Amino acid sequence: MANIIGIPLNTAVFIGFLFSLSSTAIVLKILQEKGEISSPHGRITVAILIFQDIIVVPMMLLTPLLTGQDENIWNTLGILLIKIIGVLIIIYLLAIYIVPKIFQLVVSTKNQELFILTTIVFCFSVAWLTSAIGLSLALGAFFAGLIISESDYSHQATANVLPFREIFISFFFYLCGIFIRSKFCC
Repeated sequence: MANIIGIPLNTAVFIGFLFSLSSTAIVLKILQEKGEISSPHGRITVAILIFQDIIVVPMMLLTPLLTGQDENIWNTLGILLIKIIGVLIIIYLLAIYIVPKIFQLVVSTKNQELFILTTIVFCFSVAWLTSAIGLSLALGAFFAGLIISESDYSHQATANVLPFREIFISFFFYLCGIFIRSKFCC
């Protein structure tokens, strides 16, 4: 189809990436407001949203390759795979040995502000780590969220961050609008 309308394959794949995803936050909020999360179509929708959230990671990793700046795509994929494995090992070690001890110390202080600050600093640190080795910030934030969600303090972290959800969603769409405007408008 892309050949028929004159769109290069890499551009068509990227456009397909964009059209294949939906906003988990918005859809979940609508389902919650209507009380339909536990309905059959609500459960199917949630399953699709979870799959989209998982598949977005490989999409983010493949997007830079679609620009066609590198002549040897297999070399680039190999280096990318080595980086991902390295980051996964570091994150696994963090999740098993370091993060639980840090959060245990922070919780023992019984200071809610320190807990929120530690959670945010941890998320930004993992995002910076992935960015520093050439992967995306979003991938790092995703990994940090996975680590925190698997910790013993995931419910406390969720409860502390939940009030900021609407603000973060608003910032996300605002920044997307600015990005799109800067790329496609005069």
